[in-house]
Amino acid sequence: MPELIFDLWFPSTYSLKRIASRLELKEAHSDDENYWEWVIGTFDGIEIDLTRTHTLPIDATETRIFRLDHEAFSAQTKLKLIERLRDFVHGPIQCGKMTGADGHNFIKLSVESYESNPK
Repeated sequence: MPELIFDLWFPSTYSLKRIASRLELKEAHSDDENYWEWVIGTFDGIEIDLTRTHTLPIDATETRIFRLDHEAFSAQTKLKLIERLRDFVHGPIQCGKMTGADGHNFIKLSVESYESNPK
């Protein structure tokens, strides 16, 4: 049985709004707080959250995508996300699960990795 995918994460120097645009998120809106910034929108009929810290330089952090309802991605939706991300992400796209460790830190359990194919 394949592992369930709850999160995707990858390096990107694009703004979250630009990533949302490249993913063609519907009804996207953004916000931020002291540590996190995010864009929430609809992709493939589900609400997803693009998030990362804005306390580090953009090239020293990763962008995370997860479903707002915290359910696992279907294989079809995951593949659609990977297909779009591979066109502009420069670096590996990890799939798996991120769980809170303490504060703003996460334990990342990667079960799949995809190479990017920027044009």
